[in-house]
Amino acid sequence: MKGVYLTDTEDEKAAEVDRFLSVLDLNWGYLFAGSVSEMELKWQEQLQKPAELPIEQDVVSLHEFTVQQLQSLTTDVYKLWTATSDLHGNGDDPADSADSRGDGS
Repeated sequence: MKGVYLTDTEDEKAAEVDRFLSVLDLNWGYLFAGSVSEMELKWQEQLQKPAELPIEQDVVSLHEFTVQQLQSLTTDVYKLWTATSDLHGNGDDPADSADSRGDGS
């Protein structure tokens, strides 16, 4: 706004804008301190906690499923060999993959 007043040679209005901005700058903390601190507090709260926690039963179900899958993979020898051979890349003979490690297992 000040630029418009200066180009229109309205120096008094440009000076009034300067005075207003000076007063606003001096009183900024007094006028907006509460709003700024409240905004910062809400922002910090949003960073520190998720907007919505998962349902407890969903977490329990996921845990039970994961434990069941791990037990299934570690107790079934065929699945364990298949997973091991997939890790080593060939998938042809799981016994070859185990022997290639050199640990005798």
